[in-house]
Amino acid sequence: MVFPNVVPSFPCVVASGSCGLCRRGAPGLPNPPARRGRSRHGQDRGGQNGSGGQRQRVRPGGGSRPGPVHLHHEEEDGQEDQDHRDACMQALHLWTLLTTYAVAVGQNQGQKNQECPKLNAQMPEFQKKTVHIKDPGRVEEIICGLIKGGAAKLQIITDFDMTLSRFSYNGKRCPTCHNVIDNCKLITEECRKKLLQLKETYYAIEIDPDLTIEEKYPYIVEWYNKSHTLLVEQGLQKDKFAEIVRESDVMLKEGYENFFDKLNEHNIPVFIFSAGIGDILEEVIHQAGVYHSNVKVVSNFMDFDENGVLKGFKGELIHVYNKHDGALKNTEYFQQLKDNSNIILLGDSQGDLTMADGVANVEHILKIGYLNDKVEELLEKYMDSYDIVLVKDESLDVANSILQKIL
Repeated sequence: MVFPNVVPSFPCVVASGSCGLCRRGAPGLPNPPARRGRSRHGQDRGGQNGSGGQRQRVRPGGGSRPGPVHLHHEEEDGQEDQDHRDACMQALHLWTLLTTYAVAVGQNQGQKNQECPKLNAQMPEFQKKTVHIKDPGRVEEIICGLIKGGAAKLQIITDFDMTLSRFSYNGKRCPTCHNVIDNCKLITEECRKKLLQLKETYYAIEIDPDLTIEEKYPYIVEWYNKSHTLLVEQGLQKDKFAEIVRESDVMLKEGYENFFDKLNEHNIPVFIFSAGIGDILEEVIHQAGVYHSNVKVVSNFMDFDENGVLKGFKGELIHVYNKHDGALKNTEYFQQLKDNSNIILLGDSQGDLTMADGVANVEHILKIGYLNDKVEELLEKYMDSYDIVLVKDESLDVANSILQKIL
């Protein structure tokens, strides 16, 4: 926004230099030439006869006889000059304010233009081979909206297993929250074998590209219920969970400290919506030192008896394909964040796409999906549903680069 040729409209027009004060030159304007003409007393304003345009002193009766000296219209002209000078000063003050405002607006507009980055040119993280984007222009528009909204409008909604945690490390699979318990020393060998058999049977169904979510749904529920029943039979003790997590191979993605700490620093709400085991999830982020006050976890939490022994699970089951229902049940949480209308959503399954369904007033939402398995079969489907797809990417680099621009 610019204000070309801003000149305040006052009795004294600054740019033209219509009085003695103006002829000194306004800031940023050339000094105008001295004006010539006749004053109302008939003297030449150009200073003829050595008068310099000054009013002449006249003695009564003429001649050179001594007598009192009178100034024609002295009092009236003095007041007029003062009024003129005041008006001119007001004009200068207004001119300065408008110029300052124009410069500030111009700088702000330039900053806003810079805040809408080109993904490849200004965000090198997007040049990684793991990054796949179907519509870069649309992603740039969304990121631009997130940047303009700033911290005040932002919230994070994210899955945990294989999204915030690693899928693999050095070629070896990392455990999910369920797997942390499945593999621990507190589980009998017989139970471990049964849990492994369930995983081999049902995981193949979960990632089958030829089955719809509706077709997978009953099998996933069956898997969870059978697994939870086996865990309850083991009589797990709550006070052993910290040790179980420390001895496990669970790992958070590279860059997790920067991700969690920056969001906490700016008080950005983080909603972790997991189909895993909440007790294990909380212990993982607690031991990592990133379970900050801005983080809320919704997951499958265990129910313990008075002796701290597992006796069941609390509430309704949350699995990968019913997060829509879970999101709607958390509308009270999202209602408290009604001003946080900009969302970054992170997930690793088609079911995670519904995690923001409980948010009523979405302005901008950027969906980032991690594709960890069956890449060739699922890539096209993921690119159709997620704005950004990260293929076998074990970092939070892309999310962190976006947060860097917003915050």
